[in-house]
Amino acid sequence: MKALRWVIMLLLFALLLVACGATSTVRQSAAGATIEPAGDASAYPLVTPLGRMFRLNGERVEVFEYSSVLEAQADAAQISSDGTSRDDFGLSVITDSVSAPSWYQAGHLIVLYVGIYSMIATWLERQLGAPFAGQGRV
Repeated sequence: MKALRWVIMLLLFALLLVACGATSTVRQSAAGATIEPAGDASAYPLVTPLGRMFRLNGERVEVFEYSSVLEAQADAAQISSDGTSRDDFGLSVITDSVSAPSWYQAGHLIVLYVGIYSMIATWLERQLGAPFAGQGRV
């Protein structure tokens, strides 16, 4: 739990640096990984807030910050178990990605990793818990 708080604080710190105009060369190390801010995430159809991109050991990870844990949980509950669609009021939005997505939720954050490197997924799982949707979901 202590590691989770540290990672969330680090991600929020990186979000703050990006919001204040810091360059993408700001690097932080956390629990054996290097995290760099990489700009804004484009609007993603499966979650409601705009996100921030980060490079986690060079791999793109998107972080979506909610104003409350309940809002994050509500959005997470709408994402399909395979992580590729959202079903609200009978509407389905399908993502178009090369790799299977992995969705994580911790506190008021939802984190998305679309990639093939198990090292990244393992690191995210150690810090945030098992994915709630997508590849690796329990």
